[in-house]
Amino acid sequence: MELALDEILSAKNQTDQVVSALVDRAVAFNEKMKSRGSQKIDVKVKTNGGASGTQPSKAAVSFAEKIAKAVGCTIPKETMKDRGLLSDWIDQHKTDTPTEKQVGYAKSISERKKIEIPPEAMRSRSALSAWIGENS
Repeated sequence: MELALDEILSAKNQTDQVVSALVDRAVAFNEKMKSRGSQKIDVKVKTNGGASGTQPSKAAVSFAEKIAKAVGCTIPKETMKDRGLLSDWIDQHKTDTPTEKQVGYAKSISERKKIEIPPEAMRSRSALSAWIGENS
């Protein structure tokens, strides 16, 4: 689960894609357990966003708090209590700004090769990743 959330944070995957993959895994697990004669697990998924009535995971709350800090806003209290609302909030507020590690690595390349990092490379994770790939 943590790796899946990291994919969202690193902009490798969209939230809905990660959730869909997790649901697929839960359904497959459910079928496997059912074939072994175990009690079936009730898998319910609200796919249209909005309030789900379930609590968000600690990882999702932590991720949302990091985003809120990065973009300088607060998360409504009701949003923090609902998985669906928090997921929607994350999708609306996540940024594509480079991570601290990316910036640090790019700066080390820049210093080592005595080249400047172009301003446009610092505008997004994908742009900085491309610059790092070209210059590492």
